[in-house]
Amino acid sequence: MEDNKGDSNVNKQGQVVNVDDQCGNCKSKVKDTDKAVACEICEVWFHTKCEEIPDEVYEFMVKGNQLFWCCTHCRFGCVKLHNRMGKIEKSQTEMVQRQVSLKAMVSGVKEEICKGQDRNKEIDQQQNELSGMQQALSHTVQEVKDSLMANQDKHKELEERLGYMEAKSVKVCEIVEKNEEHTQDLQGRVGVLEAKMLNVEEKVCNMITVQNTEK
Repeated sequence: MEDNKGDSNVNKQGQVVNVDDQCGNCKSKVKDTDKAVACEICEVWFHTKCEEIPDEVYEFMVKGNQLFWCCTHCRFGCVKLHNRMGKIEKSQTEMVQRQVSLKAMVSGVKEEICKGQDRNKEIDQQQNELSGMQQALSHTVQEVKDSLMANQDKHKELEERLGYMEAKSVKVCEIVEKNEEHTQDLQGRVGVLEAKMLNVEEKVCNMITVQNTEK
């Protein structure tokens, strides 16, 4: 269909609207700015409101450019044509509804795609965070391993020092035992010497007593 009344009007035959053209229903002039269509049979212009044509159907007719439309007068004048036009209009309405449904589906798909992209961004961010955590954990594990190795070295050093101290302790104990034995021996010898000294003192005292008696 060609639009010879501007962007708002439809006429398949390419009919030019004159200034005297009137709406077949309301009889008012059909302006270039009006939403109007021409009947394919009687070639009379009609306002879409007068023919109760929905805006979505009218927009679809404008875009389709190959649709057949006739006014209610011509449709009632031919029953077969009316039935056919009813089917055509029903088909057009279904096509419009399908188009609206498809647009809604496409919009829903686009929305899901956007959500999926947002989820992918969140997943990438989480993966980056997990990667950073994994690196930090690996670093911590390595520090723990190094600390354990250092502690093992210190443990070995402490064991060696403990063994050395134990050996020293054994030697000290041996020396103490020897000193105790030597002390006991010295004490025994001192006791013997003390006994001998007492004996000598007694003998001296006796000798002095005898000498005094003889005088």
